[in-house]
Amino acid sequence: MNVFRKKSVEQTLAETGESGHALKRDLTWWDLAIMGVAVAVGAGIFSIGAQAAAFHAGPAVVLSFLIAGVVCGAAVMCYAEFASMIPVAGSAYTFTYTTVGEIVAWVIGWDLILEMLMAGSVVSKYWGVYLNQFFELIGWNINTNIAIGSFNFDLAPVIIVAFFTALLVMGTKIGARVDGALTILKIAIVVFIVVVGFFYIKAENFTPFIPPSEPAASTDGSGVSAVMEQPLWQWATGMAPSIYGVTGIISGAAIEGLDLNHAAEEDWDTEYLALKMGIKVVSDLDAAIDHINTHSTGHTESIIAEDYAAIEEFTKRIDSAVVMVNASTRFTDGGVFGFGAELGISTQKMHARGPMGLREMTTTKWIGYGTGQVRA
Repeated sequence: MNVFRKKSVEQTLAETGESGHALKRDLTWWDLAIMGVAVAVGAGIFSIGAQAAAFHAGPAVVLSFLIAGVVCGAAVMCYAEFASMIPVAGSAYTFTYTTVGEIVAWVIGWDLILEMLMAGSVVSKYWGVYLNQFFELIGWNINTNIAIGSFNFDLAPVIIVAFFTALLVMGTKIGARVDGALTILKIAIVVFIVVVGFFYIKAENFTPFIPPSEPAASTDGSGVSAVMEQPLWQWATGMAPSIYGVTGIISGAAIEGLDLNHAAEEDWDTEYLALKMGIKVVSDLDAAIDHINTHSTGHTESIIAEDYAAIEEFTKRIDSAVVMVNASTRFTDGGVFGFGAELGISTQKMHARGPMGLREMTTTKWIGYGTGQVRA
C-alpha cells in the first residue's frame, strides 16, 4: 500500500470525463470571477480595516493592505496555475493528490470538509441574527429562539441554510446569479463609503504615519489576551506581544483576511475583560432605551446627544444608578462624587452606610452633565 501514490494529470482528466461522473458546466468565466470577488469581499471588509488600524498598524494600515494584496495576488497566481494545469473539480484536494500524494490529499480533503462545516455554521448563525433584526426593523414581533428546558434552539440559521440549499437544488446557475447580485450590492456599498469618506480625510490623523511600537498589554484589560491574541508569527519567532511599529504593519496585513463576529443575543450580557465591544444598532431612541434597560447591570449609562428632548427622555427612563450626559461613564467613582470611602454599593445602586433612615434606604439616580469630558 503506497499512501504517497499520485494521480497523473491525464488520469485525473480521464476520470472526470467518465460517464455518470461528469459535472455539467453551467458557470461561465464571468460567474467564476464574480464568485472569486464574493469570497474576497466579505462582511469583514466593512470593519476589519478599522480594527487593523486601531490595534495593529495605525495610519500605516495602508501599507498593511498593500502587503496583504501582494500575498493574496501570489496565492491567486498559484491557484490559477493549478486550475489551468488540472481543470477539474476538487480544488486543493485534487491539486494535492496530483502533486504531493494520496495521504496528504486525504488530510486536505477532510480539512476542506471541516472548513466548510465550520464556515457554514458560523455564517448561518449570524445570518440568523440578521434575520431576527430584519423582523424587528419591519415591526414583526417574531422570535426564532425556542427554549427547550436549558437548551436554546434557534430556527433562524435553519431557515437560512434551507434557503440556500433550495437555491443549490434549483441549479448552480440560479445560485450564481443570486451570489452575483449580492456581490454587486457589496461592491456598491464599498464604492459609496470610499467616495463619501474621501471628504472626511484629515491630514493630522496620519501623523505619525507609523506609530512607535509599544507592548500589546498596554491596550488590553486582560492579563492573558496579550499573549493569547498576538499574531502567530510573533509567537513563533519568540517576540514579545506588541502593536504598532513595523511589526504592527505586518500584523495588520495578517488580519485583513479575518472577519468580525456579529454579536449574538448572549453577548449583550457578557462582560469582557479586554478591548472587546458589543455594538447594537437600533432604529430610534425608544429601541435604545428598551435594549439598555433589558441588558444593563444598572450601574452607569451614558448618552451623547445635542437634542435636549432626547437627553431628558433618556435620563428619565434609564433605570441605572448613574446616567452621564455627554461625558464618559468612567467618572462614576466615589471620590468624584465626593463620597470617598463612605460610598457603599448594593445591587448596583448607591446608598449611605451607617444608620439607615427612609432617606438612606431610598436608592438614588445620579445624573452627570458634561460637554464631552473623558477620564484618562
